[in-house]
Amino acid sequence: LRHAGSTWSLVQAYRLTKDSRLAAPIQSSLDALVEQNLTWKDSKTAYVTEHFAGEIKLGGNGIALAALTDYMETFGTQDYLPQSKSLGEGILSMQREDGSFVHVLHADDFSLKDELRNVYYDGEAVYGLLRLYQYTGEAKWLKAAKKAVDYLIENHYEEHGDHWISYAMNELVRLDPSPRYQTF
Repeated sequence: LRHAGSTWSLVQAYRLTKDSRLAAPIQSSLDALVEQNLTWKDSKTAYVTEHFAGEIKLGGNGIALAALTDYMETFGTQDYLPQSKSLGEGILSMQREDGSFVHVLHADDFSLKDELRNVYYDGEAVYGLLRLYQYTGEAKWLKAAKKAVDYLIENHYEEHGDHWISYAMNELVRLDPSPRYQTF
């Protein structure tokens, strides 16, 4: 989770500064993320895994998607597109019918470990799905993100003051300026 977040920050720094010295460390960091920290449930579904804890955290997939899609967009490549879509599938596998998410799975058997752990995970997941939608244009990512946001609105998640939900809502309002989303 932290590795993905730090890498995303490096991509953001590159976007702002265009400092070419950042390109190789970003690439190396993303390579390490996808080679060492992805666990595959099947050929289509992947999760960012914290091996030391034996956990899969919803937020890890969301932040990894932010890092990967922003990298591909910034550097004009599709190098991580298959992994990105698989991480998106991982998020979808953690989404319930009502739009809510489970937060933590056991890495060894993908069983539920914690239904809720950190309010940030929901916003990170929605943000990641929206970035994946913006990169691919595939409607299923937007549909899942909106379903999650509907759940967040109905359950008054604005009370948490979560910056990740703010990031996600900023992206969503650009795509769909519905008053419901703007108010939230």
